Amino acid sequence: GLAACLGIVSAHGGSVLVESEVGRGSCFSVLLPASHGEPAASERQATANPKKPCKVMIVDDEPLVRRQLRRSLELRGYTVAEAVNGRTALATVDEVRPDVIILDMTMPDIDGAEVLHRLRASGSRVPVIVSSGYLDVAVEKRLSEGEFQGFLAKPYGAGDLSAAIERALSK
Repeated sequence: GLAACLGIVSAHGGSVLVESEVGRGSCFSVLLPASHGEPAASERQATANPKKPCKVMIVDDEPLVRRQLRRSLELRGYTVAEAVNGRTALATVDEVRPDVIILDMTMPDIDGAEVLHRLRASGSRVPVIVSSGYLDVAVEKRLSEGEFQGFLAKPYGAGDLSAAIERALSK
């Protein structure tokens, strides 16, 4: 988790300050630069509603990530379902019947590659967008072309998210 956090913060031009004292614990401070500019064109366009209403299933073990994705997607007109891990996703995908899945690659119970393999083995053809702060080479080698319909490298913006969903649905 710390490596992914550092990667995300660094990509935004920030840094992580760590203060640690034996017997007292550690304090992590995230430092990010202020922005005074206009949002990027892709972010401005992201406020539009999707071309067609659809249900998105978010599969991520991080509550904060799920909450942020839900908020961003619902503001843009999507219906959202959540799965807290790979097992939950596999157990509920038939009940939820999503139009597209956003799948985190690094989860403690079943990693994203295994979830994707099991989905496809069950006959599911729902479009899947894989997402990761870093993609483990061993995991990447287990993914075959055509098994997923998009990749979002964390951190990504709302515009990138909406565009990935539209592309995945059009394939």
